[in-house]
Amino acid sequence: MPADLIISIAGTELAVAEREQLEHPAICGLILFKKNFKNRKQVAELITEIKNSSVTELEISVDQEGGRVQRFSNGFSNLPALATYGEQWHEQPAQALDAAYAHGLTTGRQCSAVGVSVVYSPVVDLDWGLSEVIGNRAFHRDPEVVGQLAKAMMLGLHDGGVVAVAKHFPGHGGVAADSHTEGAVDQRGLAALQEDMAPYPVLIEAGLKAVMMAHVQFPRIDPLEAGYSNFWVNQLKKKLGFSGDIYCDDLSMVGAHSAGSLIDRVMLTREAGCNRLLLCNFSVEEKAGLLAELY
Repeated sequence: MPADLIISIAGTELAVAEREQLEHPAICGLILFKKNFKNRKQVAELITEIKNSSVTELEISVDQEGGRVQRFSNGFSNLPALATYGEQWHEQPAQALDAAYAHGLTTGRQCSAVGVSVVYSPVVDLDWGLSEVIGNRAFHRDPEVVGQLAKAMMLGLHDGGVVAVAKHFPGHGGVAADSHTEGAVDQRGLAALQEDMAPYPVLIEAGLKAVMMAHVQFPRIDPLEAGYSNFWVNQLKKKLGFSGDIYCDDLSMVGAHSAGSLIDRVMLTREAGCNRLLLCNFSVEEKAGLLAELY
């Protein structure tokens, strides 16, 4: 039985049913959101309780990018959007690299101090000027700039004590659709997508430990969304030589619904080669049904 499911909880305290669910051997981690956070003390105590609820070591994760995607606030540094460093690069590239590293280091230290072990950052998507959901979450349009800034931030996160998860492979910046709320389809071919993937070898060579797949379809290459696609996972593993953890983005997102039922989504993601599956907005009952059906 693979331990590959990362779940969420409803509030700032752990309910009895949630605590019992964390004991299931298929659960490998828990992702926290703004709804789970009041302040540093509260979230540290919550994480301790979560970890004590499982006989295995659970990974605790969070989206703490900077800018508009920061789940933790009160007691955590309010850091800028990643595009800030891309803008700084034009005039002061060395300072931009230092700032991106410091951003990652601060995030890593503050998150690890409360018990978080994984941060879903940096965003490695290129800013093609098409995607509002990505927008200023991306460093830059130039893949070389993105690679260098993302590498600096990744190293800062690692030095701060957390695993950095680069996202969203092979790229979410080339579509206007928000895969959280609708299906996202990118009609470009493989040659055109080489730019979007270009930052990843830079990160892999520097010690990248984890990647998150995009809930985007590239029908000219494969009819399946990237997180369900053995082709795209193999691009990462075999062509780019990545050997770390591969995360499938939240299976509750509308962009993930093309695979059918929840159990179909889980099975297809596993078959593709992902070993971390995010189940972020499902009720305790829905997750219990999935676990009963799978196991």
